[in-house]
Amino acid sequence: MPRTRRITHVLTAFATAAATAIGLAAAAGTATAAPPPGFALVGTQLTLAPDGACRGNILVGLDQTPHSGELTVTLTPAGTWGTAGCAADVQVDTISAAGPQHRLVHVDGGPASTTVDIGYGFAMVNVDSVDPAGWNAGYHIVMVP
Repeated sequence: MPRTRRITHVLTAFATAAATAIGLAAAAGTATAAPPPGFALVGTQLTLAPDGACRGNILVGLDQTPHSGELTVTLTPAGTWGTAGCAADVQVDTISAAGPQHRLVHVDGGPASTTVDIGYGFAMVNVDSVDPAGWNAGYHIVMVP
């Protein structure tokens, strides 16, 4: 079942790439270095299942370092998940010209981040909750200038 879920995410991301590219090209004259242009299929936050006192979402922020090909994924608690006593493990996966990368980020006590080298061009970034269960932030398609 997890393999089917990943394949579905990849196919959906490729299907929306063309529409996103058109929108990004139209806005290219006004784009800034951070955050990068992108498209979130199901939003920019992780929706996590409540568990006792632990509830809420984790907001996903994407920021690029200009002219470096690096992308920083910042995970900010918007509720009690990710705060002290309600730790959350989040998987950050990227597919780009720099190759696939997988990072596990432990969010415990406030915002946490990881920086990945995505190179230049299009990149797909999937941010998903490992523990606790939840609805993921979907793929972002990012064009790094």
